Amino acid sequence: MLYTPRPDTSPLSRPGAPAEAMNSVDGTPRILISTQPSTRPALNESQYAWRWLGWLSLTLALAGIGDWILAWLPMHFGSAEWEFGTVVSTFAGLPLITVGLAGMLGSAAARGVRWQVIATGIALLFFALWILAASVIFLLDVPVALRAVQGAARLGIMKAIAKTGMMGGLFFLAYTVIGIAALRFATRLRRV
Repeated sequence: MLYTPRPDTSPLSRPGAPAEAMNSVDGTPRILISTQPSTRPALNESQYAWRWLGWLSLTLALAGIGDWILAWLPMHFGSAEWEFGTVVSTFAGLPLITVGLAGMLGSAAARGVRWQVIATGIALLFFALWILAASVIFLLDVPVALRAVQGAARLGIMKAIAKTGMMGGLFFLAYTVIGIAALRFATRLRRV
């Protein structure tokens, strides 16, 4: 059986029908439009929401950056195990930093705060360069890691290599493109 819609019998479908009345399920009229003043904030007050988003995003970015710093300190360059594990763990933490930086950039751009757009763009480009350098270190350690394991542990190493390679490539590309776009966008904002 094919569905055939019934003709609309709503009072709102007739020309000249009052905007505040509509038949409900039981046939009683309902008020759709209130004549009372709205308690909803005016559109220009959305600046507060963007500012709150910026602060929360800064908190996320700082938490991710703190985790990143703790993973890299104390440094043990020359130890393939430390280099491999550190790069894998810090790349796994990139989504937290990314969400924080994205929220900060969105907040700054929506509010038109030029210096914050520039600072976030520079931070994105810094992390893009760091991802590139960490990827080089990681790629130099991959052959050592593959030779060091056998059996079931080798599958875990292969998964870590694939995940780290994928995340490194994606985040490097995203950070580079968005960092450059942020700096270009900042040139269109007026100085405050």
